[in-house]
Parts: sequence; structure tokens; C-alpha cells
Amino acid sequence: MGIRWVLTVASIFAMAYITSKVVKKQDIPTENPLESEDKEYLNVKIHYCVGCGICERISPNYFEIVDKKARVKHISVKEKEIGEIQEVINKCPVKAITLTGN
Repeated sequence: MGIRWVLTVASIFAMAYITSKVVKKQDIPTENPLESEDKEYLNVKIHYCVGCGICERISPNYFEIVDKKARVKHISVKEKEIGEIQEVINKCPVKAITLTGN
């Protein structure tokens, strides 16, 4: 059992070393702070959605009903449109819509 643990730990360190040599820092995607500075991100929890269509009626630019579930058309929300989205979030009967960001 002890040998198995030692070999597992050794293989984890070996894979970490190999990965650090293969993946370079410039290959890792980073977020551009200027690009998303004034944006919030919209999400619909599909498993909670009951497909009532309130979100689509209030904000058809951002939501659509597909297969009896709400879908987000545009994930990023500009700061000037947050008021409209907050209204949708507040009127959602199951609170399936979330707005996250800075």
C-alpha cells in the first residue's frame, strides 16, 4: 500500500514537470481587462427553467425559448442594459437567470 502511494505521488510530480515543459506561459489564454471592463455575463440555469417565456417577452434581444427552455442569445451585457436584465432576473419565477461579472 505504501509503495502504491509513493508511485502515485511520483507520477503526479512527473506529469506536472512534463506539463510545465510542454505548456508555455504565453499559450495560456488570459482575459483582456480592457475588453470586459464594463461587461456582465448572463446565464440561464437550464435545469431550473420552466419555459414560461417571461424573459423573452421582456428582453427579446437577450433571450429566446428553444425546446421549452430559455436560452441566452448574447452572453455579455453592457453596463447601460443591466437595468433591463435586472427586471428579467427579478420576474423569473424560478430564479433561473443569473448575471455575473466585475
